[in-house]
Amino acid sequence: MKRLVVFMVLVWGGVFFLSTAFAESTAVAPFELSEASSDSYNSGTDVAGNDAVSPDTTDKATDKAADKAADKTTDKADNKGTKPPATAEDNKTPPDTTEATTPEDNETPETTTEQTPENTATTGTAETVQFTSDHYRVYSNEGQEKAEAIAKKAEACMALYNSIFHFDLTKLKVKLKIKIYATKAGFDDYIKRFVPETKNDFVYIHYSDLAKCELVGFEKKSEAEFNQALLHQGFVQFLKAYVTNPPVWLQEGMAAYFEQAEYKEDLGTFTQAGELVWLETLKKIIKTTPDSTFLPLTEFLTIDKTTALSEINVFYPEAWGLVYFLLKSPDSNINRILWDSLSVLDPSLSVLENSKRVEDKAFGWLGTAKVEADYKKFILSMKTFPDLVTEGVNYYSNNELEKAKQSFSQALERDTTNYIPYYYLGLINYSQKDYLTADTYYNKALELGAPTALIYYALGVNAFADNNYEQAVSHLKEAEKLDPDNYKEKVDELLQRIKNSSTL
Repeated sequence: MKRLVVFMVLVWGGVFFLSTAFAESTAVAPFELSEASSDSYNSGTDVAGNDAVSPDTTDKATDKAADKAADKTTDKADNKGTKPPATAEDNKTPPDTTEATTPEDNETPETTTEQTPENTATTGTAETVQFTSDHYRVYSNEGQEKAEAIAKKAEACMALYNSIFHFDLTKLKVKLKIKIYATKAGFDDYIKRFVPETKNDFVYIHYSDLAKCELVGFEKKSEAEFNQALLHQGFVQFLKAYVTNPPVWLQEGMAAYFEQAEYKEDLGTFTQAGELVWLETLKKIIKTTPDSTFLPLTEFLTIDKTTALSEINVFYPEAWGLVYFLLKSPDSNINRILWDSLSVLDPSLSVLENSKRVEDKAFGWLGTAKVEADYKKFILSMKTFPDLVTEGVNYYSNNELEKAKQSFSQALERDTTNYIPYYYLGLINYSQKDYLTADTYYNKALELGAPTALIYYALGVNAFADNNYEQAVSHLKEAEKLDPDNYKEKVDELLQRIKNSSTL
């Protein structure tokens, strides 16, 4: 009897995976990369803006690869090919890239003090209040409590950045300035003083005087979007507070690395998460698909902003990838390159001079050719979320349950918001007669949006196998109620078995 139940769950596991094969998980929302040009900030001139960069990075190559994986992903019970789910990894789009104007350096410094709230010149906005934390001055027109909350989050951002950079925070001569508007209209009204066109995301405005520099943003539709923008542009502000003209790849690669961190409200900290969103795109670039060509390190390490903008769809994934490789490589000689890069940066040098300095003194001792070869090999060896899901399904279909469990567990290290690994981990634990754990995984899958009828059916089967007949009846009837076409016959059969096995 229980073997029949296992078979039935396997059948519907295949149907479930097939039903989700073409569903997309939430992709990371694109945003504008905005900051003053490091190359010309002293001139006070307007740096050319360029918003028209955001082609779709999910191309035919992605679909072809997914289809190929689908051919290999066949559930024994259903015998139908399945396609790995699309995730943020293969939906990530380079941010719209724009440069904020650099205001004139001879402008009269702001006279706002930490004791005196700043009043905005924006029409129709409330009075702006200020909150001062250890390292930030935060202005908000949503009240003191909001300003304090943003300051707390900004401090958490800085702690995350400095967990890698280890800058001496006591050397910050001024508190970094952040200005957040309650509405996009208020933000636009303020930003138009510096740039002629509307910006879609936070803008970092850089002066030669750090006290005048400011990160300007606005409230977003979701906290996740707000955090992403704050983490990214906040890092630009943090780095430029110490090194005005860092290499372009280092600045943008690190910003891209940090931007996916998750905020823990109860702890007031950010932790790294979702950091592989560029992996699938970068793997295609390294393989040199028709629409992308890898930029060799001999060019990439000294790339300027103009070239980076023209090659944004290749530059951005490569910048993230190089930083990730330097941080995560198991080879300590590779890790050393990043620390050496940070140590040789000189605040007095230009972008090009700092870039060449890093190339010579940090990358030179191993050689860019070797580093590039190791970099490509490292990235290509990494498995994306769809890779791991496909692998897990194949192992599960072959009844290699421990290997399947490992693959799905690794998939959750890539993305904790997709219900498929949780569902399969439920199936695996059910097969191993760990019914309590299976129940937990099924409920987590349900919480994340798995098909409700399917999960109730799985929960019912699981409870039946655990001899919890009352709960089994409840779950099974709910599954039948939600989807009678698919579940009535199966539920009726199980209910009859329960009736024969119990006193209900």
